[in-house]
Amino acid sequence: LRDWKAKIVYINEEISSKAMFLVERHFLSDSMQLADALIASTALTNGMPILTGNDKHYKVLTQLNLNIFRPD
Repeated sequence: LRDWKAKIVYINEEISSKAMFLVERHFLSDSMQLADALIASTALTNGMPILTGNDKHYKVLTQLNLNIFRPD
């Protein structure tokens, strides 16, 4: 994580509200779970990309900046 310059971002009311909206909007159609919604809403709120090896959870959110990695 240090190599990717990852930092800790704490959940606040804005992030939490956006996450609940994402779950309400995308749970039935795309099976979005709360953990993925919290990650996505944190990234959206803070204008940050998401580094993930599992991009299928976020493909529905086109406004996200996804950085995809594949383990060797």
